[in-house]
Amino acid sequence: MTPLSDDPTSIVALVEDHDLLVAALSATLAAEGFEVLVPAAATLGEMREELCGAGPDVALLDLDLGPSATAASWSGR
Repeated sequence: MTPLSDDPTSIVALVEDHDLLVAALSATLAAEGFEVLVPAAATLGEMREELCGAGPDVALLDLDLGPSATAASWSGR
């Protein structure tokens, strides 16, 4: 795996509701030189704001975050 740039602080945001998967992905990405952001927001709207403010280079988004967090609600549609 190669970071998105030569800058070792490329940021990958993880939006996932399974803690074990977050831990595994975070450890793997960090070992490869990525900075990992896991939003701590309580609602989808807060999460979207946190991610937009942080400006990650890429986001890995679980499209099944439960009944109140569908792909359509994530995109704001």
